[in-house]
Amino acid sequence: LLLLLVCSFASMSLWTRNVQWTWSTISACVLFVLCLLLLIKVHLMNVTVIEHIDLVQMLENESKKHCVTTPSMFEPTEKAIFVITPTYERRTQLLDLTRVAQALQIASAKHNILWVIVEDSPVKTELVTVFIQESPLNIVHLNAKETRAGNAFKANTQRNKAIDYITGLEGVNENSVVYFGDDDNAYDHRLFDEWAKVRNVGIVPVAYSGARRVETPIVVDGKVTAFSAWYGPRKVFPVDMAAFAISLKYFLGKDGIRFQPLTTTNMGEENLLLSAGFQLKDLEPLANSCTQVLVWHVKTSTRVDAQFDSQSKHINFV
Repeated sequence: LLLLLVCSFASMSLWTRNVQWTWSTISACVLFVLCLLLLIKVHLMNVTVIEHIDLVQMLENESKKHCVTTPSMFEPTEKAIFVITPTYERRTQLLDLTRVAQALQIASAKHNILWVIVEDSPVKTELVTVFIQESPLNIVHLNAKETRAGNAFKANTQRNKAIDYITGLEGVNENSVVYFGDDDNAYDHRLFDEWAKVRNVGIVPVAYSGARRVETPIVVDGKVTAFSAWYGPRKVFPVDMAAFAISLKYFLGKDGIRFQPLTTTNMGEENLLLSAGFQLKDLEPLANSCTQVLVWHVKTSTRVDAQFDSQSKHINFV
């Protein structure tokens, strides 16, 4: 096209030297104009194609933010361990999620695990999105803005959204186990060997929970008879969220159990267990009859903004 345009321009140049209106000069002039118009058209088409490609890429990126897909390596029809982790934006969020991920990565070598992370946010944040994209684990990313009031038990909205997702999986195995693994805990990978044994509801000790060195069930002749816990006899189940795992069958169907969104502080665990109809005798003591600690309640902290080195501002955490 460019060569044709040059030839046309050369013909026009000859015409300007010898100003004679002949059919050849008129044809050259017309050809030059047509080539110029064609060149403009091709340029506009290229611009349009580029704009469409950019638009498709933008829509694809947006769809990824809102679309939820089950990881291809996870098989819901097989018995699984579903780990539900509510999370919220804070300085130590990436640190805490990474700590949980390390334990799950080791445990996933032996067990069919799906990690469901639910952000307390109206949108999926970049930090968590990139963290999930770079993880080798089977992870589902959800988000739900907390709507709790005053002293309501936090993260119930997120936990319920995760439960709804899990129970909605096609062909999901009802013998699977649901565990509420918050990101403010540290986990031994062997904990998930214990959860794989759960028939109805399993329970283990939790270290550094409730201002105690360990909160633990008291086991006599293979049965839980009482608790050594902060709330002690004031509650039927004075347990931490990290202390128990429940068979998925209790969450299925129209009568499936859920967290009560407005449950008051420190009552979320007990109300969930009571809503399933569990009694003390139903608890399955694991971790060597509740004598072994495999989960710790921790509180990560970091320096305040004023203590951060200004020269490290170029370091990215995403």
